[in-house]
Amino acid sequence: MTLLLPDILAGKDASKCPLVVVQHDLAQSPFPILRQILAAASHVVLVRTLHPIDTFVDATSATAVTDIDWTGIYEHVGEQAPDRRQQLFDAIAAVPSEPSSSSSAGPRSLVVLIDSLDTVSEDLGSVAQAARLVRDVLSALASIPRARLILPILTPSPTLASLSAIHPRTELRLHAPALLRHLARELMTPPEAPRFWTLLSELVARREGEKLARGAPNVHGPTVVEVVVPSRRGVLRVVEVWDDGQVTDVATLGLNAPAKLQEPNDAMSGLSFNLSLTSEQQEARSRVALPYAHTGQPKPSGAGAGAGEIIYDPDSADDFDEEDPDDDLEL
Repeated sequence: MTLLLPDILAGKDASKCPLVVVQHDLAQSPFPILRQILAAASHVVLVRTLHPIDTFVDATSATAVTDIDWTGIYEHVGEQAPDRRQQLFDAIAAVPSEPSSSSSAGPRSLVVLIDSLDTVSEDLGSVAQAARLVRDVLSALASIPRARLILPILTPSPTLASLSAIHPRTELRLHAPALLRHLARELMTPPEAPRFWTLLSELVARREGEKLARGAPNVHGPTVVEVVVPSRRGVLRVVEVWDDGQVTDVATLGLNAPAKLQEPNDAMSGLSFNLSLTSEQQEARSRVALPYAHTGQPKPSGAGAGAGEIIYDPDSADDFDEEDPDDDLEL
């Protein structure tokens, strides 16, 4: 099957699906993939509310960047706050219609990235206002070829429900590789299994990926990307692997390979005393007569055969009933 993620990262389907929602949790960093998306654009309008600009764009990048810094929203105490919506739309309108001479040849591609929509919704006062901003930005981008809006969202998020009504949209759901290995090896549910999507959604809802990661977010290793795109039959949903700019099939993770078992330790190695026998001790042990050593062997025939005797002494516990006395037994 043809991989979907390379065309999405390069923006080849921007006209068909201008909204890209990148969902991630604390176990999986979205910034490596976001940097690749921005590097493929000829112009970027970057709205920042949390992170510095070098988190998204390299200083040596040839991409033209319009930086809108909303991180200092509370610094203007006593001053009239600027109209942030108008500031964003002015930046979109100011993007040149033709690429600059220093950029690569080809049609202009514009990317608007808002980081993060949850913070913007708090600044605007409600989730509904943030959703309205998203719709207005998409309307402004409708007249620009190959323009799209990128929304990285940390899950769980209150803004995701409001975005579900916006169509068409592409969703990139980032997962830690440990989550899929857990599904394949512990729950016996690889990606081709019928119940894979159901179990994956349940584990994501319980934030099992963060529990399995057990540490800092995965930044340099491979990332499992759940790609959800609209199709003629409804929605197409696949999982692919992104690793350092390269996209491969999920089979490269080796999910069906058995986990490497640790070799059992020698039970004698940690003892404070010695259980091994010397040669003299082994010889002495071999001379000890073992009980029941000749059990099952035929009895010897001859003069000594049948010389055994059973001696029985009646005691008070015996039955001395006259009708059936025990002492009349001849033993």
